Amino acid sequence: MNLKIKTLILSFSLLISFNTIVQSQNDTIIQDTVFFPLVITNNQGLWIEYDIMPEFPGGENALKNYIISHTIYPPSAIEDRISGTVNLSFVVDTNGSIDKIMFLQGVREDINNECIRVLKEMPKWKPGSTVALAKKGYYRKVIPVYYFMRLNFTLSNIEKNNAINIVPK
Repeated sequence: MNLKIKTLILSFSLLISFNTIVQSQNDTIIQDTVFFPLVITNNQGLWIEYDIMPEFPGGENALKNYIISHTIYPPSAIEDRISGTVNLSFVVDTNGSIDKIMFLQGVREDINNECIRVLKEMPKWKPGSTVALAKKGYYRKVIPVYYFMRLNFTLSNIEKNNAINIVPK
């Protein structure tokens, strides 16, 4: 059986399990799991969003503004004229909290500790999710997701386009 036929068969599968109350079209669950076909039709054709990344409250720009406004360039690093880029990863857990912060590249302890402080004080995120398969059909499952971030600590206001730039206030 080819993929198109399988997709069509799955698209006619059970949409919503019995005894389920749906609040919105975003697969919000109130009493039970919401099931849906593998393929959902919209005006542009057939599609489904398999994986949804976690989202900071307000989106990507709000995250950048939060990091810039809440990160304090360590005074000891300013005195020592230290700058550099911190590459780190963390997990946005299923409840939206930040966990498992790991430095892929750090600068020095005071700057790294400031990064940890800011991440731990963040408001909870909207967690990520993926599509999973059960006997009744496909459903959206909340999962922990790794998130990667680059912070550029700079004394000279030289900005890096692929990083959040932190300057002394």
